Amino acid sequence: MWNVSTASSEKIEHGSEQAQRAVGKVLGRIQQDWGFANVAMARLLHVKANTYGQWLKQGRVPLGKPPWPADMESVITVMAIHRSLGAMFRSPQDQVLWLQEVHPDFSGLSPLESAVRSVAGLYYLKAYLDYVRGRGA
Repeated sequence: MWNVSTASSEKIEHGSEQAQRAVGKVLGRIQQDWGFANVAMARLLHVKANTYGQWLKQGRVPLGKPPWPADMESVITVMAIHRSLGAMFRSPQDQVLWLQEVHPDFSGLSPLESAVRSVAGLYYLKAYLDYVRGRGA
């Protein structure tokens, strides 16, 4: 699970440099947890590989204030997916195994294949996990 907390009473403002760096750290942690290469992470986020590479190089994701543009929504969605999988599976390896297994609820694809194939597939994965977690499954 990721933690981007600061001093106990300090709030991070949406769109601030501090928030952008925190999101960059979270994406780096997700990539490390799941053992994804930069290109695989970019595909999951539905951004160009060189865009993701720039984010890594700069140590921040230029996430402005809500409402976010579509490319930034995918960043938030991947973070939510990681958080849900972290609640369901202790080990990052188990999270990745679940992502890579073919599921009937994903039209015969793995959740990861569905999420990489389209932004709609990415959003479906998040909604699916929200539903499953809400049912206590």
